[in-house]
Amino acid sequence: MSKDQSIDEPSYRALYGTPADYVAEAHAPCLEETSKNFIRACTFMVLSSSNEAGYIDMSPRGGEPGFIHVLDDKHIAFLDEMGNKKLHTIGNLANRSKVGMLFIIPSVQEVLRAYGVAQAIHDEDTILAMGGNLKRNKSFIRIRIEKIFPHCSTALSKASLWDKENWPLALAKKIPSIRELGASIANARKRMESSD
Repeated sequence: MSKDQSIDEPSYRALYGTPADYVAEAHAPCLEETSKNFIRACTFMVLSSSNEAGYIDMSPRGGEPGFIHVLDDKHIAFLDEMGNKKLHTIGNLANRSKVGMLFIIPSVQEVLRAYGVAQAIHDEDTILAMGGNLKRNKSFIRIRIEKIFPHCSTALSKASLWDKENWPLALAKKIPSIRELGASIANARKRMESSD
């Protein structure tokens, strides 16, 4: 295998081995009490959808515990908050409804992962019943869970994500603001377009 060749399944299984039985068995096509409780406590979720070019588009979603409504064993829903109006996720769901989810709770190292089928729905009565504001919430997203499974603490632990002692270090590195990022990225794109 050359150094630039993608790893095929027999090769990566030989490299990494197989998961322990309890890991391999820890999945379900529906929600049960522990996953429901985790989602109810969740304050941050990453929602992935796919765009027309087939690339994965990831969108952060957040709120107080309970902002994700557990409807039953197969469905969750949450309000779509007014943002930058690019409507990446809403646009993706109009044509490609499969999504992935990563549920995160502050101070908890483990995460919950899932994938399913999503709809963006405009229904004012439901938006209001979910505690929404019709000026701020134009739709809600309902997802049918197809698979849910826990993920271990390795990544968040290595990142020291919840270690407050590391937070000032990020500030000291002068992380660019969203406006600085946006302006710099836009300028880079324009330079590339003008050189074509």
